Amino acid sequence: AQDVYRDNSGVFHFGENNSQAKNAGAVRGNSDTILNFDFKNSDSLSFVIAKETKFMANKINFDFDNQKVVFFDGLWESGKFIGEKFIGEFKGHLFIGNFFSPNSNYKSNPLTFEGGTFNDLSKSGILGLPDTVSADGLNDNESFNLITVPVGYSVQMRSANGIDCSIGVLKRLDKDSSDFKFEVTDGFSDTKSIKDLSWQDVKMAFKNFNIQKKGAVNIGNLIVVPKGDYIKELYISKSKSTFATPVNKAKSAQAAQQVFKQGQKYTFDLSKIPVLKIRDVRGKKPVIALSFDTPEEFTQFSNIVTNIKNGSFANDLKVIKKGIEYGTIDGYGPYDYLKNIFNSKGVVLKESKRKTNQVANVAPPSSNIPSSRESMERLNSFVYYFLENIVTKKGTPNETARKVILSRIKAYLGISPVAQQQTTTQQQTTMQQQSSAQQTPGAMNTGDIASAFNVKESIRNSVRNIINDSF
Repeated sequence: AQDVYRDNSGVFHFGENNSQAKNAGAVRGNSDTILNFDFKNSDSLSFVIAKETKFMANKINFDFDNQKVVFFDGLWESGKFIGEKFIGEFKGHLFIGNFFSPNSNYKSNPLTFEGGTFNDLSKSGILGLPDTVSADGLNDNESFNLITVPVGYSVQMRSANGIDCSIGVLKRLDKDSSDFKFEVTDGFSDTKSIKDLSWQDVKMAFKNFNIQKKGAVNIGNLIVVPKGDYIKELYISKSKSTFATPVNKAKSAQAAQQVFKQGQKYTFDLSKIPVLKIRDVRGKKPVIALSFDTPEEFTQFSNIVTNIKNGSFANDLKVIKKGIEYGTIDGYGPYDYLKNIFNSKGVVLKESKRKTNQVANVAPPSSNIPSSRESMERLNSFVYYFLENIVTKKGTPNETARKVILSRIKAYLGISPVAQQQTTTQQQTTMQQQSSAQQTPGAMNTGDIASAFNVKESIRNSVRNIINDSF
């Protein structure tokens, strides 16, 4: 049988599998050039008639001087393709060339891409895989591949031990080359670098490019999660970082061991937590004193202070506030140290129809809201390791400072007290009742004014007490 022939209708047939091309052409040649070329003994073009090759082409063009396929349009069902411009569907086992089609037309496994360029005409994916622009709703058993994250997006991760890492995608396989470029912030090694990888580097470590919570150990040879830790939080966004500056807990623990002294009092300026809006009073800073029993407690305190400084604490409160607004947080749940903030236990995070703990599933689609569960855990730690260790200058628990901070957190979250403390005398109560009976609709009665004044004055006095009890 002939390796190549043309039937009466003008269709070209190639090889044993009867691959067909409705139209075939040759650079500096004609159809006879195709029919007379020795494909079988060609080092570069023998794949066209190989027994594993099967294709149905609308058009195929050859450059016989350089022995290569310069254009293909159609369906490549099996076998390898080596050429220049490819338009259509590829299902073969090896691809070397420039792919010009929607990503969904690359039907084969991404690993069959050997080299070349990829121009996704739909701008929505890569090598048959859709783009990954969000990790919302991703459970612990689901993963995505780093190559599917588009340029301009960043994958942010936080480990169970509180170490923050990120991988920003600066370049990936595209119409210009097959190289990848990542901006890597590694909290485990406390380093930041630019990593250039060839497609062959990516292929060799392709399994490691699959990112999964609790399952990621070696992330694309870019970040290695140490033994005993795992990725607990995972987000994808266009922002530079969902988290603030990475906290290296190993280093902070070591530092804590060096500076910790049992019974020693440490100070903290509450005005450094802007979200609480605790300001100076008469030129004096609202400085509190804290005391710790163990180096571990002090380590946790140090990490909390770092999160306050880099904005993570304020971000956690923002996340929780959104959770309350969207109805996914309805109480303190298993976080017992938050009892004095929330009015009821509730379930904290209600299950949505997708059975996920992500606030984003009930928030507007455009919002990029991280999981509330981790934010609740960190607020619980804040109360336990920060508030519970606030003391007076005599070393006794400073209940005044604790209550002020808790009230400010409740106010920020929009949580109203269940019952107000009685701040008026029986005479004031009587005045309220009398005034209420005569009050014009819509006007504030004298009892309300007195109550509001008492609350404000109580807060002022509390802040003064904090200052008086400081060093």
